[in-house]
Amino acid sequence: MPTTGPSLHLFWSELACKDGTPYPTLWRQTRAVTLADGFERFRHLCGDRELTVDSGFRTSEWNRVVKGAKTSQHIEGRAIDILKPGHLILEQFWALAHAFALERDNAVRGLGYYPWGVHLDDRPSNRVVVWYGTRPNADVSDSE
Repeated sequence: MPTTGPSLHLFWSELACKDGTPYPTLWRQTRAVTLADGFERFRHLCGDRELTVDSGFRTSEWNRVVKGAKTSQHIEGRAIDILKPGHLILEQFWALAHAFALERDNAVRGLGYYPWGVHLDDRPSNRVVVWYGTRPNADVSDSE
């Protein structure tokens, strides 16, 4: 495992909480590895070009500051928000993320669409939950 992060293109500094709290050591060999695998695979799907992480792990306190969901996967170290890259329009980025989330051979189980980009998470679930903006909607699929 790289010393700068859990994968080649995802760094511990990107996964750290914006309040300065590092990504928890307890999850570095487990949750971070799964999250990084999803990030790298999604990055490849986006043309192997740089993706900017807007948010990774959040402390409960920081999650309240940013008005995140009370049960946010960011608090569990299982989520990453990725800004739309310059080489794609938002609809293209969303289409790639949506197709990626519905692939059966990855761990993505949560996908959010926002004006700035996408939220990906690997919540423990057999279904993929998809939402637009701040609230989950009925676009849920079984992964069985």
